[in-house]
Amino acid sequence: MSYMPIATRSCLDSYQPTKAINRMEELYSELQEADSTSARRYRYNQMVELWEKYPILHNIWNFMSDMFNIVERFVKIINVAITAGNRIIWFTTNRYDKGVNQVYLIRCVNDNGEVIYSKFGTTTRETEKRMREHLRYYAKDGVTAIYVDRVWDCGDIDPEGLESEFRARYIKKYKGCFKRNDRFVNTIFDLDEAEEIVNDYIG
Repeated sequence: MSYMPIATRSCLDSYQPTKAINRMEELYSELQEADSTSARRYRYNQMVELWEKYPILHNIWNFMSDMFNIVERFVKIINVAITAGNRIIWFTTNRYDKGVNQVYLIRCVNDNGEVIYSKFGTTTRETEKRMREHLRYYAKDGVTAIYVDRVWDCGDIDPEGLESEFRARYIKKYKGCFKRNDRFVNTIFDLDEAEEIVNDYIG
């Protein structure tokens, strides 16, 4: 690697386990958010060098000593990101450009089409771009495809209001399934009910 960021180089030039652990986590987060193959490879290579120098990372990350396991995990994330275009399945014709107040319902599924999470959210960005971000981010949880069930244009109404309505109702309805970032584990939303919620809220 011709260039190495100072944060990584300082960990490799001297023995700093705490900094190495923190840097590994930073690189892993950056890897998931990277939007190109070269950017992902750049961070991956740094992680491999840290992994080889600091055996303590092996236990913290719960991998076997064989490096194949860490490579397999990163390659899976990379492959999901590269093939994102055909891993987003649309069950609605609604998708919008940047600047539109949107609320969406999606299912995050594995290779067998089994639901890992159902999720709602808001965006004012291009709909498909937001779905790609979810696909990359949740790849670490085994998500390999996104099913887009509904997307609503909220017009001039702040989408966070409708999002809060969904959150309040679904936390009560799907008890014990809620996770941070408006995800519900092993749950499939009732789409007819969702349409009613939207109609009651924004008309």
